[in-house]
Amino acid sequence: MMSTFPHLFLFSSTMVLGTMISLSSSNWVMIWLGMELNLMSFLPLMTLSKQNQESEAAIKYFLAQCWGGSFFLLGMTLSYFFPSQLKFIPILIVLVSLMMKAGMAPCHFWFPSVMNSMSWTLCLLLSTWQKITPLLLLFTFSSPSTLPMMTLLGATSIIAGSLGGIMQTQVRPLLAYSSISHMGWMTVISPFSTSMAILYLSTYIIMTTPIMLLLAQSNALSTKSTNLISSMGQTNSLWFFLMILSLGGMPPTTGFMIKLIAVETLVNNSMVLPTILFLVAATVNLSFYLNLVFYTYLSSTFTSLKHAYEPKTAIPISMFAISMFWLIPLTSLI
Repeated sequence: MMSTFPHLFLFSSTMVLGTMISLSSSNWVMIWLGMELNLMSFLPLMTLSKQNQESEAAIKYFLAQCWGGSFFLLGMTLSYFFPSQLKFIPILIVLVSLMMKAGMAPCHFWFPSVMNSMSWTLCLLLSTWQKITPLLLLFTFSSPSTLPMMTLLGATSIIAGSLGGIMQTQVRPLLAYSSISHMGWMTVISPFSTSMAILYLSTYIIMTTPIMLLLAQSNALSTKSTNLISSMGQTNSLWFFLMILSLGGMPPTTGFMIKLIAVETLVNNSMVLPTILFLVAATVNLSFYLNLVFYTYLSSTFTSLKHAYEPKTAIPISMFAISMFWLIPLTSLI
């Protein structure tokens, strides 16, 4: 561990620096350089374990990010040559490049595969920190003029994320498709309220981080894995299941509240029919998490179920449930 610490510290620092450069710059070339610095820093982190599986994932990630970076440069270059009537073409190219970097549909096929080949710590970074730059840049293109494009691209991710996770039996690809679906929700609401999209992204990161940290402790691979309760402990497993249901949008959790605010934003802007489609997809998405809870908790022994609801366990769980209403006072700020 100590032998890899200097490399870990160096590449983690430059990864954060790359993100900061991209987010603080107003020059498109510097934004691109920041994203490439972030990429060149994250790749060594993926290969520190020297496992063939993670090295293969690093190659897939590198190729996907290279294509995304190339399209980003192409779109920025074409924007200087296309007349104003055709400006939507380079804008569309840039949007697709950012979606490819973030792992959104229809450029998402690398994302579940890479997630399935990495450790939980790297999965956490890929699902949270590595999404910040492309998504925030994507939000900067959100305006009434780009509404049709953003709605179409966001709807594609919502539907692909829901349909892609139906037959998943591995936890990592399941969370990858869930991430794709959540990014779609952020995209469709960003033309109406950028602050709402940023709040959704922040909430997603807050919900995802403890889930993956607990999964890293249990090292669960399958949605039917029964080692979650035994490895986490009964109290932590109940926390985990509440977090999972919150990520899926089960009422009255934080995940439900953020989706409710998103639905209200869409309906107030006359997006009723698309919202109905998105809600159907969200219901399918929730079934993934209910399936995970069913196979890891309800299929466990009766003894585990019996002792899981001791009073000492009910107190922290109740406190956690109450804390999930933190979004309610924020609704007036949007």
